[in-house]
Amino acid sequence: TWYRAQRLASWPPSRARSGAEAACACESLRCLGSAFAGEASYYRVPHFWIGGGQKCGTTTLYSLLARHPQIVAPLPKEPGYFAWPAAVRLATERWYVRDVLRLGEVCERGLANVATFDATAYYLQWDGRVARALRAAAPWTKVVLVFR
Repeated sequence: TWYRAQRLASWPPSRARSGAEAACACESLRCLGSAFAGEASYYRVPHFWIGGGQKCGTTTLYSLLARHPQIVAPLPKEPGYFAWPAAVRLATERWYVRDVLRLGEVCERGLANVATFDATAYYLQWDGRVARALRAAAPWTKVVLVFR
């Protein structure tokens, strides 16, 4: 049948896909982590997280970074994704990768040309669960902490 012929025509799956191509097709943080497996790369999304206390300048830092031509600022600024329970994070992971981190725009502009981030300042106000969730989701990501 036509369906079987189409399915078999693409078998075996191509291994020639680059890390950037694989990353741009991702809808989860786990996929983003494995997209560059075996490749040395600094272009993994998200590139960094911003955390800090209240009234210490995280919004100012976010605003300054959002104006930079090589930054794709997250929308909303503070999604709070990693403070949610694991079941909720799992159900909303596609939203986080596609809409908050704006992976589509990052890929259009080129993974080597721009960076994106999460600027949820109140991640610091939680216990170690948030830090463990951040580390488990994207161990390559840098953390920027703002104190006053």
